[in-house]
Amino acid sequence: MKEYNNVLLILLFIAVLLIIYTYYPKSEPTISFSEFKNELNNSKNVSIVMDARNSPSTSVVFNCGIQLTQALENNGISPKKFAYDKERCSYSSSGATSPVLNASVDECESKLSNSTVFYLRYNAAKNSTSFYKSKAVIEGDENFLSECSIERLIS
Repeated sequence: MKEYNNVLLILLFIAVLLIIYTYYPKSEPTISFSEFKNELNNSKNVSIVMDARNSPSTSVVFNCGIQLTQALENNGISPKKFAYDKERCSYSSSGATSPVLNASVDECESKLSNSTVFYLRYNAAKNSTSFYKSKAVIEGDENFLSECSIERLIS
């Protein structure tokens, strides 16, 4: 009887592991910059998200976004721009005469589908740039974001 209980426990443990493996969200694998640049060049829609919600100074995030916009435009890419501040979002499409102000962050997030997205985020604990098939995540402190190295990579 004890062996039967042990086998049952092992089978239950395996079943739980299979459920976790099947339903637990898998992280997106990173890719090289050259692979990302190839995806970017083939993308019809490009967006820049300047997420200053956790930043003590929004200007460092927004300034990097402006520099990145200019680098992309110099390469013939007209990005949509999204600025997150607190729980609100402002956005503008390329060539728009005036931005949409005071939208919700959820509304802005819904406009990012089918787009290659650059996420610029303030993060005092981490300075990094990561590339994925449809996005680049640039996050860091004020010094890291003020350098805006992504702008030089795109130029």
